[in-house]
Amino acid sequence: MGADVRHVPEAAVRDIYTARYWQLARCDDLPPALAVFHFDAAVNHGVTGATRLLHRHSPDDTASMMECANFRSSKQELR
Repeated sequence: MGADVRHVPEAAVRDIYTARYWQLARCDDLPPALAVFHFDAAVNHGVTGATRLLHRHSPDDTASMMECANFRSSKQELR
């Protein structure tokens, strides 16, 4: 028998969604409004599927946003 998800503590649910969807989908690297839509897509379609959707519907804008995000991440790692 599986666990009853109704009894999972809210903090655990928040941690799961943050680690498995928000962070893996790199939602912090996107503008807030787009981040929320991308997060929702990641939950419903998986992170890879959400990323494909994002690139398919706005390839130029998304590519430049992600390049900026990669640059920011690289700078932070150097600190």
